[in-house]
Amino acid sequence: QVKVNWQPVVRSVPWNTTPHTVLGKAGWRRRLSTTCTTARSPTATSTISIPVELLIQSAPPANDNFESALEINPRGHSTAIFTNDLATAQAGEPFHAGVPPAATQWWTFTPDRTRNYNIRVSPGDFDSVMAIYTGNTLGGLSLVAQNNNAASNDRGSMVDLSASAGVTYHIASGSHDPDETGTGVVFVRTAVETPPN
Repeated sequence: QVKVNWQPVVRSVPWNTTPHTVLGKAGWRRRLSTTCTTARSPTATSTISIPVELLIQSAPPANDNFESALEINPRGHSTAIFTNDLATAQAGEPFHAGVPPAATQWWTFTPDRTRNYNIRVSPGDFDSVMAIYTGNTLGGLSLVAQNNNAASNDRGSMVDLSASAGVTYHIASGSHDPDETGTGVVFVRTAVETPPN
């Protein structure tokens, strides 16, 4: 008679940093190691290590779709920290700054008075694209401003926007390369106004 005893996980390998899709489900892979001990007698045992690979499920960000955009306060200086690791592109989504949509997230802001804004996306470890639109549906958007690289050596995106009071502006931020994702920050800042003479 052979007795088999399974032991708890004894070793884990760091997270794989690339999202995976299995049977249509997105998530992260983590490799674990467990041990199996077989015993034919109290003194004769054999232990083997068996690798196990798990798919850890995770949902896309809350503002993954145009319809679920997060609102940003248009007064003063506002920031929104994000990660687009599992963000997607919607069917019918437009190109942003001339780039096919990938890992897009959406924000909105509605100024309470007409003024100029500086809007910037600062990515931590990916090349971002940004576009700003008006409109009420994904298929009925009108492009207002867009940017790929804020500068030749800057993978962030930045636009200066003259915004009208009461108009809702939609900010779309995505990845230039669909294989590159990560964390970043959206800045919405009111521009410095020059006082009249």
